[in-house]
Amino acid sequence: MQSIKAPAGCGLTSYTEKEIENHSGSRRVEIAGYENHALDFINKAVKGENWGKKLLLGKIGAELSQRIFQQTQVNLLGYNLELRSNEIKHALKKHGNEKTETRRGQQAITTNDVSNFPYIIYSFDKLTVGRDKSLHFVKNINGQITIIANYANSNKSLSLKTMFRRKNKGGFSQAVSDQQTLNQNVQDDLGTAPYI
Repeated sequence: MQSIKAPAGCGLTSYTEKEIENHSGSRRVEIAGYENHALDFINKAVKGENWGKKLLLGKIGAELSQRIFQQTQVNLLGYNLELRSNEIKHALKKHGNEKTETRRGQQAITTNDVSNFPYIIYSFDKLTVGRDKSLHFVKNINGQITIIANYANSNKSLSLKTMFRRKNKGGFSQAVSDQQTLNQNVQDDLGTAPYI
């Protein structure tokens, strides 16, 4: 059995043969093993074909862990970066409808946006901690994408909770409006407003 490589260029380390072997008998855990594995997993989640499953993308490496720690004082070295099918479906249901998102002044997220989860985590432009201890990763890519991610010390994981995309407009008044939209999205999705 060979080690499976983590997605390139996103600050993750690969799983060892022993770690892969430990998960091999699980019906609920997959380890990303090929280039489009995340997108395939996401598409299955949308169709409801993998309810209750999670996809491990890799372990958070030293450089990414250090950058996260500098911003949050949360040490995630060696934590699994993971996608959970239930949260994928939730995020796309809440923020994937163009008509609904346009009324909010936002853009709909897509399965491709979700598949970029590890790259957005790695290359974040801004990172804050929410009241519920979630991490809010913000990245500007054709608008501002915000990922709300939960970390769990019990199973050493950082996983997608939800994500949304705001349109880039600029200016101070827009920044205040954007913050109000962020607070409302987080409150709608998690039941709490963030510390920001």
